[in-house]
Amino acid sequence: MTVDELHNRIFILMKNRHWTLYKLAEQSGMSGNVLYNMVKRKTMPRVDTLENICRGLNISLSEFFSENTYHDLSSGQSDRDFALLEINHGLTEHSQDLILSYAKGIRDLEILMGHHKKRG
Repeated sequence: MTVDELHNRIFILMKNRHWTLYKLAEQSGMSGNVLYNMVKRKTMPRVDTLENICRGLNISLSEFFSENTYHDLSSGQSDRDFALLEINHGLTEHSQDLILSYAKGIRDLEILMGHHKKRG
C-alpha cells in the first residue's frame, strides 16, 4: 500500500464517521499535530501510530488493510472523490470555504445549463 493509498484509506474511514483529523487524534489518544503533519508531509505512519489510529477507529490492523472492508466502505466513491478529500484536509478552513463556494457555483451553473451529473 502506497502512502497515498494509506492516507486515502484513513480519510475514507474518517469520512464514514464524519470525523476530522483532530477527532481521529482525540479518539486515538494522539496529538492532532502528529496526524496533520503526517498528511501534510505525505509520510508513512509508523506502525505504533497506525495501531493508535486503528484503535481510535475501533478496527484492527487487519481490518484496516482488508480489501473487502476497503471496497465496502468506499462504495460509490471514485478516486477523484478521494483525491479531493485528501486535498481538502491539507487546506486551511478559509481555503476550504473558498473551494466549497466555488464548487457550489460550478454545480449551480451546471444545473442551470442542464449538464449536472446525478449521483447514485
